Amino acid sequence: MPEEVQSENNRKESELLVEILVLLKECCKKSRFAKKCAKIKCIYDSALNLLILILTIIIAYYTYQIAEKELKPLNEKANTIIETDIQNEFVILSPVNGDAVSEIDTVAGKTPYLNLNNYIVITALAVGQENINYVQEGPLQIFHENGTGTWIAKAHFGASEKGIGEKFMVRCMATKEIIDVDSHNTVIPKDAIFTMPIIVNRTK
Repeated sequence: MPEEVQSENNRKESELLVEILVLLKECCKKSRFAKKCAKIKCIYDSALNLLILILTIIIAYYTYQIAEKELKPLNEKANTIIETDIQNEFVILSPVNGDAVSEIDTVAGKTPYLNLNNYIVITALAVGQENINYVQEGPLQIFHENGTGTWIAKAHFGASEKGIGEKFMVRCMATKEIIDVDSHNTVIPKDAIFTMPIIVNRTK
């Protein structure tokens, strides 16, 4: 083969090799660019999802605040109605304020606390005996009727002549506790629930 032809072939092979190298370099650049684009897209998508999550939390928080503000008066009203209903069902029916009682007299009432133990509590109001509570014999026998219960029992207002001319407070107490009752029992359980008090006068 003549040297000129050989030289020409070598030159063409070199040029072809250079072109191949250039193409390979361009392919590598495109590949790296594609990878960079994919990475950027991934970061963008993550940031977008995080932003959406933050906005959702903010919207939910303010929605809750608005709803709570609007519902608070309704909840308070509902609680007041419930409390009033319970108070109306947990009462002393007899005696009433200002009534005269004797040493041992009848007390009657009603209670919604059918699953608790109910006791009559007599509190002396005489000077020197204020806030001395006398838990009466019990628990009371409850007569169930339409989700509430009525009861009637005897209570002691003082002892013998002691207590004549004095005032006493009458209440019913509901508690989970079973009380070992005697005429001098003054222990009030921590979970005690009371009716509104009735003030009576012992006249004999």
